[in-house]
Amino acid sequence: MADEYKVTNTQRVSIFGKAGQPQQGYRVYFQVTATNWVDFIEVPEADFDKAKIAELIEAKVAAHLEISEL
Repeated sequence: MADEYKVTNTQRVSIFGKAGQPQQGYRVYFQVTATNWVDFIEVPEADFDKAKIAELIEAKVAAHLEISEL
């Protein structure tokens, strides 16, 4: 599925954690190649794992592609 999207940018940002407290993390922007749709996910710094990020992005891409076929 990696050819269905590309990561376009990663920014270090403050995000809200599980308890609603601000914490450091990353905003990872990606673009779906078939539709040029751009979205992002926010990941806490402690959870910044490339495999986990790829899973999260792939789930959003799959949902987008399913909706775009309707």
